[in-house]
Amino acid sequence: MTALELDNLHDLWIVDSGATNHMSNKLINFSNLERFVSPAFVSVENGKGSPVKGKGKIKIVSKIMSDVLYVPSFPFQLLSVSKITSNFNYDRLTKKMIGEGFFLYGLYYVFQHNRVPKSFQTSFKTSYESLLWHRCLGHPSNYVLSKINSISISKPLECKICHFSKSSKLPFNNSTTHVSHVFELIHSDVWGPFNTSLNGYKYFITFIDDFSRVTWVYLLKAKSDVFSCFQDFHTLIKNQFSSHLKTFRSDNGSEYMSKDMTHYLYSNGIRLVILVHHNKMESLNGKIMICLKKLVL
Repeated sequence: MTALELDNLHDLWIVDSGATNHMSNKLINFSNLERFVSPAFVSVENGKGSPVKGKGKIKIVSKIMSDVLYVPSFPFQLLSVSKITSNFNYDRLTKKMIGEGFFLYGLYYVFQHNRVPKSFQTSFKTSYESLLWHRCLGHPSNYVLSKINSISISKPLECKICHFSKSSKLPFNNSTTHVSHVFELIHSDVWGPFNTSLNGYKYFITFIDDFSRVTWVYLLKAKSDVFSCFQDFHTLIKNQFSSHLKTFRSDNGSEYMSKDMTHYLYSNGIRLVILVHHNKMESLNGKIMICLKKLVL
């Protein structure tokens, strides 16, 4: 729950000790609004000026009208501490309460009316405490959290950390490939470039054996290194495992479709299976390649 989301739902004011004036973005709250003819601006943290369109009266707290600047570009309303203390100086002597607010995520909020509505207090307290427990217990799911008797969850928790750290994807379909030995089918793909390179390596290529699911990963400085990297991998298969690669599956990337790569596969009797968006048959150097719709690992 952010300051912007709260302000859209409720008529709230954020207590700001650095603001020299009360500022509001809600035209409907003003009475006797005097629109400025000459351009006026208020400075914000980034050094830029936000245009002030006018000045009027708003009843922020208690029953006294306060002068407020109309700044429509502001995402929320600001209550100036210096202005409120100067306008209600007598209350520091009488100790009379002029308003009521609450603290949330490092900010103090004040309602336009004297007191925070009880319904808002209840919903806010419940959601805030549930979110606090959710964080303290290591971000469990709503179902797990609801099993704790002392915690009440009125609605699903909105946790940004969970959205990033628990991102998931739909499961893969059942594999349609049926191989009985290692290296009958190898899947390959290239990932990159990285935002930052590791000793000049910006890419990596994977070779996955369909039968054993064993994966080999090689770092690359450029996509043009794919062919030499595949030659090294093919030599490894022949020398270390005394085996032969029969089918090589990849996407339709140019690094896999180069003249050197296709000639090497053809001369070694390796069938190339490529991935395209539609099922169709294509030929390359007289060899038939089955083009599958998507890769299934």
